Amino acid sequence: MANSLDYREVTEALVKGNFYASTGPEIYSLVYEDGKVAVKTSEAANIAITYSVRGACITYAGDEPLTYASFRLLPDGEYFRITVTDKYGRRANTRAYFFDELVEE
Repeated sequence: MANSLDYREVTEALVKGNFYASTGPEIYSLVYEDGKVAVKTSEAANIAITYSVRGACITYAGDEPLTYASFRLLPDGEYFRITVTDKYGRRANTRAYFFDELVEE
């Protein structure tokens, strides 16, 4: 994400793929490690991952709002996308992350 709303900062973030779309919820971090993707968010009613191979997994809030979810990636998928929905039905969506761009060190 951009460190400021300066034109150069915003365009560099877009070129690098460091962005998401939102009507309210915030996505603070998205990390890939050991075949799993973990996401930290603002308070959410649910956090979902949608796969390229007609699959999805949703984590729902219980008594307390969600601020974290972790999902295992499907081995035969090409990409995934995360959607965060708050208690008002507002959503935040990541871009599609392609598996071949994920790097483990």
